[in-house]
Amino acid sequence: MKKSENGKPKRKKWPIILAVVLILGAISYLGGNSVDQKGNSDQPPNTSTPDNSTPPDTPAPTAVNPLMETELHIADVMNGFGTEKIGEWGYIEISKTDMATVTGEQLTEFCQNKCDGSGLNWVGIVLDDGSGLHVTPGAWFVQIDYGMIDIKTATFSDKVGAVMPETWADDTPIGYKYVSFEELYEIQDGVENLLDNQYGGFYSCTVDFMEDGPGYSVSLLTDNAADIETLEALVNSLGDSRIADIQITAMQDGKITATN
Repeated sequence: MKKSENGKPKRKKWPIILAVVLILGAISYLGGNSVDQKGNSDQPPNTSTPDNSTPPDTPAPTAVNPLMETELHIADVMNGFGTEKIGEWGYIEISKTDMATVTGEQLTEFCQNKCDGSGLNWVGIVLDDGSGLHVTPGAWFVQIDYGMIDIKTATFSDKVGAVMPETWADDTPIGYKYVSFEELYEIQDGVENLLDNQYGGFYSCTVDFMEDGPGYSVSLLTDNAADIETLEALVNSLGDSRIADIQITAMQDGKITATN
């Protein structure tokens, strides 16, 4: 019997423009103004004449956070049969144009003040094309998944990437980066399709980012220690330079019997 770790669900192949729009639109602004290699900001210098009528000790106005200004809707989360309430979730609706003005500090402010401690199962930042960010209270500082959000069914699906903290201040994220999962899914599909066609045993496959460098790690689980070399050779036969590490583990009765 062959199966993947998650039963090989059919992934919706989103147009690559979706991730590009997010990167160049909303997400590219989450770390503040960009700076080139020489340290020059992409914003023009302030050449306006100072207003001498304003006292020098008057504080500058605080930028409005569109995430905080948008109404947070609360709705029920129902069980799979739709017969019993099992929790609540919250969501805001915001255009990509407005999302493009959000800074990293503003995203953090929203997560801290609207999500953490709310008692909600999760909070969605829903964009005007139906895509959005899935914020998990108390865990958003690890990553915020990006996919499709269905308000009517309170569901999040077709995850194609995530917003992850990139810069920190006092243990708090202040800048983020967008990481696409499209390439990761492509590699996993390639490995699983190969094993489905050329391997006759049980296996489970997981592909993940390398923690200490570029590339991806392929982890395979089998119930037959004798098949470890075969599995490793099959993955290597793909000739995919993006695969930086292959880890194969054999287990029986809940115990590891061998590794590659």
